[in-house]
Amino acid sequence: MLDRAVIDSLWNLAPPGIDELAATAELLVAAKGGETVIVDAAPTGHFLRLLEMPELALGWTRQLMRIVVKYGISGVAEQAAQSLLDLSRELRALRDTLHDTASAAVVTVTLDEPVVRAETDRLAAALDNAGIRMAAVLLNRAEASAPDGSGRSQAGAAALIRAPVVDPPPVGRSALRGFAATWNIVA
Repeated sequence: MLDRAVIDSLWNLAPPGIDELAATAELLVAAKGGETVIVDAAPTGHFLRLLEMPELALGWTRQLMRIVVKYGISGVAEQAAQSLLDLSRELRALRDTLHDTASAAVVTVTLDEPVVRAETDRLAAALDNAGIRMAAVLLNRAEASAPDGSGRSQAGAAALIRAPVVDPPPVGRSALRGFAATWNIVA
C-alpha cells in the first residue's frame, strides 16, 4: 500500500501540461494511420512551451522510472511503470515527428500589426532555432493595399497567405470555401 501511495503522489508531481502533451502524443496514432492532423495551438508563449514539453516530460519520466527501479516498486506498481514506458515512447515519437520537416510544419495565423508582427517574428525565430519547419504565414484581415512582403519578416522561406477582411465572418463549410477562394498566396 505504501508503494502505491508513493506512485500516486509522484503522478501528482507531473509537470503542468503533461495531460495536454499526452493527448497531443495520441494524435500521432492518427498521423501514423495516414491522416493529416491539424492542431489549433495556443498563442505563441503557450505554443513554444508545448514544443519544449516533450523533452521536459521525457526527463520527468526518466527520473520517475529511476525512482521506481531504485525502490523496487515496479512489480507492485506494474501498471504505473508500463504507463511511464508508454508515455516515454509517445513523447519520443512526438519529439521526432515535430522535427521531421517532411511530416510536420507550422502555419502561423497572424495580423499585420506591429505588436502581433513582433510576436510572429519571435515565433518564427524560435521555430527555426528548434529545427521545426514553418510552412506558411497566414496574414489575416490583410488590406488589399498591403505590400506582398507585409507580415513575412523572419518567416523566411515560408509562403505568405493574405486573407482579406470579411464582414461578417464566414460561417459554415460553404462560406469558408468561398473565403479561402479569396486568399492571395505569395510563394
